[in-house]
Amino acid sequence: MGKNVYLPTTANHLDKVTIQSSAAYKSYLDTSNTNLPIEVLEIQSGDSFQFVYDANLKKWLVQPNTVSPVSGSQYEQVALSTAKIQHVLIADGKWAGTVALPSNVNNGTLVQITSTAGYPSQLAKDNLLFPSSFNLNKGTEYWFKYNSALQKWVPEYIKSLKLNVKNIGSSLSSVTAPLTEVSFGDANWVPNFTLPSTANDRDRVVIKSSATWSAKIANTHVNTAATLTLKKEDQYEFMYVSDRAHWVLMSSPIKTIDANTTIPSILPSMSEPTLKV
Repeated sequence: MGKNVYLPTTANHLDKVTIQSSAAYKSYLDTSNTNLPIEVLEIQSGDSFQFVYDANLKKWLVQPNTVSPVSGSQYEQVALSTAKIQHVLIADGKWAGTVALPSNVNNGTLVQITSTAGYPSQLAKDNLLFPSSFNLNKGTEYWFKYNSALQKWVPEYIKSLKLNVKNIGSSLSSVTAPLTEVSFGDANWVPNFTLPSTANDRDRVVIKSSATWSAKIANTHVNTAATLTLKKEDQYEFMYVSDRAHWVLMSSPIKTIDANTTIPSILPSMSEPTLKV
């Protein structure tokens, strides 16, 4: 019978915990206070996992074995082991122009990919679930889980590329990451904003605002003609679908008229795509 395992809620900075199993039954680690992007980690006989506590993040950070490209060539497939959790590090001197993940790994293998390299590179897209803009730049972090039935690596976590709208202007000319976050704010504002004409499949753009002034998101290249007004505390999310060649509106603010208030005979002009009465 399986048993749930929980790491301490707090610890001293850089305290270490090692979890090893020789039990005949499986156990399940609650990962809510770790940096793992999955809800639970299955622990079987023979497994060994080490975590180090980061007091600043208030999280336990897993310490997997690290592998890196070694050839310095334009293309290299990294060699992964049979370990359940592994880390691929791209760094100066440990670099390849295109880094490929292998397909001869166990189902459920979890891989963290990070880059500290001064030169950009990219992930090969052949065996990724979606061919999004998985570029590898300094500061990049991705987590993938291998699905043997699909023979694909499925993204579990994507560190967003954060941009201030004042630095890019009234339009985002191109997308260079699978998840881009564009922020509006006071002294960081434009009145109108347009998404790129194209992107890689399943690339996402999140637009949010803390600005006093409202802004308009253009319907150009988007699958809706709805009013896309960006107000303070609003957030919109768009995803590019390549076979339709447009951005799909995934989430947006909902304007609500409270039932306890007097509902006007003529509803107010639309400023968000959805009005809830």
